Amino acid sequence: MGKGNTKIFYNFGRFFEYIPLDLAERSLSSEKDFTGGRFAPDFVIGTGVFAGQRVAVINGFGTVNPIIDSAHLLSGTNNSTAHPAVCPGPSCGLSNALGISAQDPTNPILPGTKLGFAQEHVIGFEQQLPKNFVLAIRYQDRRLKRIVEDAAVVSPENFSLFGQTYFIGNIRASLDAAVNPISHVYNPAGPVPAACDPGLNINPVTDNFGNVLGAVCYETNGKNGKPAGDPGGDGVADGFPDPVHIYRGVEIELNKRFSNNWQLLSNWRISRLRGNFEGHFRNDNGQTDPAISSLFDFTAGDFNLLLDELQRSIKTS
Repeated sequence: MGKGNTKIFYNFGRFFEYIPLDLAERSLSSEKDFTGGRFAPDFVIGTGVFAGQRVAVINGFGTVNPIIDSAHLLSGTNNSTAHPAVCPGPSCGLSNALGISAQDPTNPILPGTKLGFAQEHVIGFEQQLPKNFVLAIRYQDRRLKRIVEDAAVVSPENFSLFGQTYFIGNIRASLDAAVNPISHVYNPAGPVPAACDPGLNINPVTDNFGNVLGAVCYETNGKNGKPAGDPGGDGVADGFPDPVHIYRGVEIELNKRFSNNWQLLSNWRISRLRGNFEGHFRNDNGQTDPAISSLFDFTAGDFNLLLDELQRSIKTS
């Protein structure tokens, strides 16, 4: 307006995500972990003033030795066998409860997978007011336009039949990564449909309260004639919803530059976040597995056993 105290602006930004190494460790390696273990020091029967007493073994570094070493751990030798003098029975053996968990290092990355990104639009207005005050109003619209997640083309009711094989990719409603099984829902009290493979039927399907929802069976091959559940597209979308993450907010600021011995920095924001995908952190269950969360681990299936998990609104504020 020719006075130098009014500004109207617009900003567009596209922000590509940085995926932490959690995905590489948990899905692209064997991730061998020790589970179910507890620590106990190794003991010997003392002499002198400690005669007849169990005394912890101190090594050359001034620390105690664990009661079981890696050789016994990996071989599964019981502690009572490895240390009979100090461990008289199986109850004190740690290896009985100790196991090694390992992830499948063969999780494929779908061809054409790209980093996820968010897109943001900001429209703002600023006005300089008398006595060094500045009023600012901004509207912000930020949306996740593409995500990276692990997923499996299997529903909760049929994963025991087809197995849950994960892949990593840009999950969306149009994704076609596997051969979809052809399902037939029927009454558990009635006959199994003739088109179904006798080895691919579940009878019956119940909800969390034990209520019978029905029964389902599957044909041997999918819609493209290949075995159901095989990797590779079949020309049919796999049944995932589009990930939705839409943030909208209006922010009003009133600031005063430092003058007359005081300054003011104030803002008020009203915003709303809605959708079915929060991002790298799942607030509803506290999961911190960026890009490999438990979302999209199943498709909806015929009985909606996920209870619209991927359709619900995540948060409003």
